[in-house]
Amino acid sequence: MEFVGINQANYLDAFKGLSDPCPLVIKNAVNEIFRVMENQFSVAIVFNGWYGIGKERTLKYVAKQAMEAKSFDIVIWMIEKIKASSIRKFQMRVAEQLGIALSKNDDSDEEEDEGTVDEIVSGRITACLETKKFVLVHNGNWGLMDLKKMGIPVGRGADYAMVLVLSSADREYHKTVSVEVLSDAQEAWDIIYEECIDIANCPSLRIGSVTPNDVIWCLIGSYFFEDLSDLARLFWFVIGDARFDMKTAFGFVQVMLKELRDHFLFDIVSLDEVVEAMLDADRDIVRRFVESILRISALEYRHGDGDIRRNSVKAVKSLSPQ
Repeated sequence: MEFVGINQANYLDAFKGLSDPCPLVIKNAVNEIFRVMENQFSVAIVFNGWYGIGKERTLKYVAKQAMEAKSFDIVIWMIEKIKASSIRKFQMRVAEQLGIALSKNDDSDEEEDEGTVDEIVSGRITACLETKKFVLVHNGNWGLMDLKKMGIPVGRGADYAMVLVLSSADREYHKTVSVEVLSDAQEAWDIIYEECIDIANCPSLRIGSVTPNDVIWCLIGSYFFEDLSDLARLFWFVIGDARFDMKTAFGFVQVMLKELRDHFLFDIVSLDEVVEAMLDADRDIVRRFVESILRISALEYRHGDGDIRRNSVKAVKSLSPQ
């Protein structure tokens, strides 16, 4: 099994941080995708997650399982933060991921070429894939006919080629799979926490040893603090001190807020239900959040009562199950 994508990283590193086993709600979605893939007439699947949440994370589990089962020869991972603006640029990125040599003329960025494919590169992509069983995972706006123009042989049937798309909208000739209504708040928590694991693993946060619980904290804090500077200050009081100064904390908050937005976590339908599940799952997150608020309050009133901060922290620590 060959894995291409994510800067040609080894797939074990690319999928670092996946839970073993994964939560049941995600496992059920993975199983449903594989069930659809077994249908020889379903060559393309759109997965839209749970209200848009969990799309990429779930398809990572699908790709990992496909590789471990050796169901396909190649997995082409084309989930891009900055999407290709034209069919030609996407074609060139696919070719690059497949290790296809490109000449300077092939990689033309001239405006008149943006709406067309490079026929020579199309032939090279076809030659690379036509004898292989492959899965293409992407979040682009390309239909099956677009992929064929690029040279990606998606018309050979589901036994040889499978296209998995991250999208919140249905597409022509694609089977749509989504996470249906969840049975309880715990399932919502499981999906959200998996997303926070994914966010904490992004390079710009990993270098600071930011944890999934830090990301959860930032998500909750964003509902209570409209001013980003207040949220950054609160974040520093929670995990700052010896770990980060205020400027560094502010930078991490900015990254986390962007990642939370990109993962659709600001679109959660019912925060109350999720918080209820969170209380059952990890009360330490809530303890830290409430403690941080009390610490700020204590500092604001420290001139009036020197014992407020000490008493506040002591009271909040009583929330801990320990």
